[in-house]
Amino acid sequence: MEGMTGTTSVTGRPDGRNERTLTTPTAPSDAVRQTLGRLLETVGAGSVFAAPVVREDVTVIPCAEVMVGLGMGQGSGTGMASDSTGQSEGSGAGGGGGGTTRPVAAIVITQGQVRVEPIVDATKVALAGITTLAFMGATLLRISRMGRETPPQERTARRLMKALGR
Repeated sequence: MEGMTGTTSVTGRPDGRNERTLTTPTAPSDAVRQTLGRLLETVGAGSVFAAPVVREDVTVIPCAEVMVGLGMGQGSGTGMASDSTGQSEGSGAGGGGGGTTRPVAAIVITQGQVRVEPIVDATKVALAGITTLAFMGATLLRISRMGRETPPQERTARRLMKALGR
């Protein structure tokens, strides 16, 4: 990655080729620092609990689920060049990430009472139920057919007996 520094050593090999060794980078790049900084800001308490909404004597605090993923990689190497120089080197780095939030509950505070009201996604519940019923139906159908099917060995024996005239 740009901005990353490390130590590179070159050693000769008996076959005449050089071998490069890159040690662990000594300092992360600014891009990595910025990305990790944004990630930490994203997953803070302000992302999970929204600002309270007050109406008369009722206070509601929306709550969300925050999911974040991040991946980075770096590599370098040598290989045969496509031109007449014989050797080529290359290195590269990359990263990516993403995140999502979804409402999961609301904390409702009234005079002397606090309760948590879950937010249920009816579409997800319905799809999970339909999928479960479909798999159960397919499994039951397959089980019911197993008892009625003639095993392959029995079919072969019947054909053989018929061919022999018995």
